[in-house]
Amino acid sequence: MALGKAFGNTTKNNPIRRHKLTRADRVRIHDAVEQAEQATGLDLCVCLCQDTADIHAEHVADGRPVVLIAVMPEARRVEIITSREAAASGVDDEKSQAAVDRMVEVLATGDLVGGIVAGVEALAAVRQ
Repeated sequence: MALGKAFGNTTKNNPIRRHKLTRADRVRIHDAVEQAEQATGLDLCVCLCQDTADIHAEHVADGRPVVLIAVMPEARRVEIITSREAAASGVDDEKSQAAVDRMVEVLATGDLVGGIVAGVEALAAVRQ
């Protein structure tokens, strides 16, 4: 299952459009993902990408409870894609959509890393 929504700030200086992550940004995202995985037992993957077509099968079709958070800054779009196992363990469409909505709220302000972390934290709260 996949849920998505557009987000965006159309100003010329929008940091989301540049999406260059610093080491501190990557560490912040990594730490949020690691905490969420420990709290939920799910495998989470965050991808900054152009399109999700090529990554769906790679990350969701291996039989593990996987949640893929795909952020497409250039398209100003975010999707959460879950494996059947993740959906069966509680990450259903409603909860995924709530995480997408939270991400979009933060991403729309131009805070790429904050939006990703907000989505990861929202998904972690699903299983707690």
